Amino acid sequence: MRGAFRFVGPAVLAGVVAAGSVMQSRAGAEAAEDATTLRGVVTDADGAARAEVAAGIIGWAPAAGDHVVTATTDADGRFSLPRAPLGPIDVWVRPTGGAWVFSTRMWHPGVNDLAVDARPKGRGGMRGFGAEGGGTVTGVVTDGQGKPVARAAAGLRGDDSTWVLTNAKGEFAIAGAEDDDGIVVRANGFRDFVGRVKLDKKRMSLKLEAAEPTLVHVDDASGKPLAGAWVTLGDPDAVLSTTGFSALFPPRPRLVGGWTDEKGVARIAWGDPDDATVATAYATGCAPASKKVTAGKGPVRLQLAAPRPAVAVCTMKSDGSPVAGVLLGLPHESDGGPDAISALAEDAERGPIVVGRTDEHGRCALSHLPPGVETLRVVGELKLHADVRVEAVGSGGGR
Repeated sequence: MRGAFRFVGPAVLAGVVAAGSVMQSRAGAEAAEDATTLRGVVTDADGAARAEVAAGIIGWAPAAGDHVVTATTDADGRFSLPRAPLGPIDVWVRPTGGAWVFSTRMWHPGVNDLAVDARPKGRGGMRGFGAEGGGTVTGVVTDGQGKPVARAAAGLRGDDSTWVLTNAKGEFAIAGAEDDDGIVVRANGFRDFVGRVKLDKKRMSLKLEAAEPTLVHVDDASGKPLAGAWVTLGDPDAVLSTTGFSALFPPRPRLVGGWTDEKGVARIAWGDPDDATVATAYATGCAPASKKVTAGKGPVRLQLAAPRPAVAVCTMKSDGSPVAGVLLGLPHESDGGPDAISALAEDAERGPIVVGRTDEHGRCALSHLPPGVETLRVVGELKLHADVRVEAVGSGGGR
């Protein structure tokens, strides 16, 4: 499902991020740290809700260890997620006593007053065509030396709600399994494990193989090492393409990521069996950069550039009046368009990546959009009734 509109690459990924600091001073570092904090409020049918909120790179389930940050709402339903991954992320919510519910696929920083609906959506059970198992599979995850692997993410293929983390002894238990279901184990620094559930075994023993880390050096626009940049390995375009019927045949592609240190270096272990992948770096106030790489084969260097700002304007098709308070998202060819019918259950649909919300004048400021993108997607009920045009800033109000 690849075509003219590519999500990956500096041309298309270039900087749909909010303005911020490049961390060249202590004040700049504090500003950048604040920019990576995702904030919002959770509500349910009764108003503000007590819940747990999780944010992580697209393609990861909420219980995904080092690739997801979590927080609990206060009495007013508000939450704050410091150090949320930059660029495209998935946001999940789990009401007290309930199960994880997918909320939003968005670009971070982008919308920093996120409204999260904690009410369950549609039906559950994405394994196959919605079959629900009744057994519990237990197991232990170890490394090549037989030592337990703590905080490894284990789950049933195709059902994001089943993911759990191993404890300090490497143990896990996954409910709702059927015999011969696919099981996936992922842990930072290791290759992915993919196998089959055997309910007749008292406890499955799963061994992970170490993965060679990839060193990614990130520089700012002036060529200086950039600390606090978020780096991913993996092809976001492949993750976005797993919609419709393709999502029913997992395992699905995903990303792994990490932050650069004070020297501008991130060490990331790519767990996929195929070492051909894509490295992408994101930082507030910069346009992302990416390149094709071979994981574990020598250092990679990425240099970020200054963003070019733009403004999106959303109006009604019927009379051209501005549309206020709607979310705008990046279209992607795999979602089939605003009126497409998905093969996914409602609670498994992800939708376009949200990049901002319109103000009272129907306008949404964006730090950059690529030259080839003239429109964005309205997310929500008005998607068939509104248009979005993009105007470059600093060029007379148009392209």
